[in-house]
Amino acid sequence: MGKRRQVESAMCIFELNIGKVIRLPESVRAKVMMLYSRKENKREFRVLERSLPCDVKRQIVSWLEKNTVPDDILWELKSNRMNADMF
Repeated sequence: MGKRRQVESAMCIFELNIGKVIRLPESVRAKVMMLYSRKENKREFRVLERSLPCDVKRQIVSWLEKNTVPDDILWELKSNRMNADMF
């Protein structure tokens, strides 16, 4: 089995299921884009789902910024999907 390496830069789009961790009455599914550069110490999330209200998008981005590490997202995604309620 190979060793995990550090990711230097990345752009990925993944599907996120999220609900109870941001106190929504039911889970929502959203496509999220993550831009990352270790050199520039920059990480940015964008919720691409247009049907979600702006306040829900802000909650999702805030949760991702506080609770995720870029290497974990990039290495642990299964079929480009992530379930925040089971993270």
